[in-house]
Amino acid sequence: MNVNPRISVVVACFNQSRELELTLSSFLRQQIPFSQYELIVIDDHSVDYTARDVVAHLRQQYRDANLLYLRQYRTDGGSYGSSGKVKNIGIRMSRGEYVFFNNSEIVQAGESLSFILAEMDAFEKPLCLRGRVMDLPFEELDGLTQAELDAVHDHTDLGRERVATADHVGLAAMPRTMLQAVGGNDERFDYWGKEDLDLAARLKRAGCSYRYDERLKSFHISHPPNHAKEGDYLRMLSVLEENNARALVEANRGLLWGMLNAPPVESLDGTIIVEGGADRPELARRLEAVLYAPRAERYEVLVACLEADRPAVEELVGARFRPLPVVSLATDHHAEHLARVLRHVRTKRLAFLPTGAEFNSSPWEAVSAADEPAISNWPAPDTASVADAPGNASDERRWAASVQWLSGLGEAGAPANWSLSALQECDRKRHGHAQVYESARTTSMA
Repeated sequence: MNVNPRISVVVACFNQSRELELTLSSFLRQQIPFSQYELIVIDDHSVDYTARDVVAHLRQQYRDANLLYLRQYRTDGGSYGSSGKVKNIGIRMSRGEYVFFNNSEIVQAGESLSFILAEMDAFEKPLCLRGRVMDLPFEELDGLTQAELDAVHDHTDLGRERVATADHVGLAAMPRTMLQAVGGNDERFDYWGKEDLDLAARLKRAGCSYRYDERLKSFHISHPPNHAKEGDYLRMLSVLEENNARALVEANRGLLWGMLNAPPVESLDGTIIVEGGADRPELARRLEAVLYAPRAERYEVLVACLEADRPAVEELVGARFRPLPVVSLATDHHAEHLARVLRHVRTKRLAFLPTGAEFNSSPWEAVSAADEPAISNWPAPDTASVADAPGNASDERRWAASVQWLSGLGEAGAPANWSLSALQECDRKRHGHAQVYESARTTSMA
């Protein structure tokens, strides 16, 4: 898995999961090696989680592809029109030399990625490259190969072209360093329209050339028009006019732009800690199951590993599970391991998935109430094939607990020692020490 691809495709998504699958497939079917590109889907708080399901399905179908899914959580419930910040998240997550902005309803024809790389590499200056976009219904594109899409594009009536009225970067490729230098999209554009014109103008002020090339071919999947609210549209227009009047180059100066909002803690059932190790395929298997489970939106996930394993774990996470947090633990000093992990937990309940264990999606029933101090076994999936699997972790190391119960245990040792019985023994020692202290205090007072 290449963590430094040549080009990063940022796919902004809001609903449209049917279109998203067709769009992503049009990238994944291209002849360019998977190591040369990555697809980053940024879901702008769609009304459901079918976009994640589409990505999960394609990750299984194309196991060597660099395909990521991230969801932006919004207090206003999500919208089609906030693509500026969504694209900035994609820029921050990207690793490629070039970034190609795409939307969930923009299907590629032919070998577009190879064409982009060849043209960008050959150009002597930084280049912003945009192609010809034709508008066709989903039914006329579904099921076609890349070669067939290329042929259909060539024979589509030019009246179906979505002609841009000015230079813009809504569906264009450009150097990532240039995007970083100008501070990405101006996040004051928080509604649909004008953010792509503004970014194009700032890139050109920074020395980037703009080119429209008919050989770069894609389709826009027809859908009902998105009607902009007049007040919001005029507000976006005023920001564009202000930036042009100032000849602005760098937006968001002094601000941390492109931040991915976490879901509100009250919407989560708990946190799953996945034990990391040097066995990358085994860790990848567990992370894939946890992060792309049907109800993955109901919990947060952290990876905890020893410092000796951190390079291998971070390489895997960076390539395939970005931006999953990794908590690194000192190899030789175990006293603070549990406390260090708990500092990163926002929820009231925690489940531990050890090396070798299988994942099932309901650990929280093991702890009856988040506010009740408790720890309990998290039963493994009840199938003979899983139970008899060689190397499968025993139920002793699969547990769920309230964070309140865990927070007072003190020294619990390294994660390899976090078994149910060992933690319960720590709890007994804790209460024993408390009783000794209380007895001594009572005697002293007497």
